[in-house]
Amino acid sequence: MDFSYEIRNEDFFYDDDRNGTRLLNVWNHSHYHIELVCMLDGEVLAYADGEEYLLKAGDIFISFPDCNHKYVSYAKEKYFLFIINPDIMPEITGIFNKFVPSCPVIHGGAFDKKLMSPLRSIIETEKEQKHPCKDIIKKGYMIAFFGELISRLSLVDASSVTYDTLKDILNFCSKNYMYDISLDMIADKFHISKFYISHLFSQKIKMSFKDYINSVRITEACRQLRYSDKIITEIGYAVGFNTLRTFNRAFQKHMNVSPSQYRRDSSIPGSASMRL
Repeated sequence: MDFSYEIRNEDFFYDDDRNGTRLLNVWNHSHYHIELVCMLDGEVLAYADGEEYLLKAGDIFISFPDCNHKYVSYAKEKYFLFIINPDIMPEITGIFNKFVPSCPVIHGGAFDKKLMSPLRSIIETEKEQKHPCKDIIKKGYMIAFFGELISRLSLVDASSVTYDTLKDILNFCSKNYMYDISLDMIADKFHISKFYISHLFSQKIKMSFKDYINSVRITEACRQLRYSDKIITEIGYAVGFNTLRTFNRAFQKHMNVSPSQYRRDSSIPGSASMRL
């Protein structure tokens, strides 16, 4: 799969690979959540909306909501990874919706004690599974961290027509992918030319509108194949495909295996996934 729009159900995800046990290889994807990588050792190539950044030890990389990003690694590095729903921090959510960073990298930030102190407190709080106020405490640390982090970023007003239009379309698609969405439908809803929409997807997403919609559907289908007992036909219809044949064809194109083979492979203990 060249691109996927992730529909994340959790508000907070944390992965700690400070021991350098695996590569940070993740295909091109986007989601509504904020994604943060803190490099502790090694090097990784990070991409944000087509721009390449070399992350070294001490660097922090942040992806704002709906930014297309991926990671390419060639050696086992050490890092912290956070994926956070901005809506759980309403005090600063507007910043993530109205601005984008001119550069998504803060050099040396991961070794800055003042910046990293609340982030490390989040990690410690996450380990306390039974603490009755765990979520409240964690939210406080997150606001403190992102407040400090944002002050170190150069933010650009994201209110341009192109950015806002594309973001609105992506948001609409992420909530309505299970229905019969077409270019004509999107053009009618947003009162813009379907040829302009095609141009936006070609230039910004690097894929056609049809392939994008199918990638969103296939991403959700993969989740249901892994974590539900629904039959394959039911899953195909549930994510927006009109026939089983169309579902199978799209799934094979994006995943290089059939839905049934994907389900079998995913059930094998220890099977690898490109996505954390």
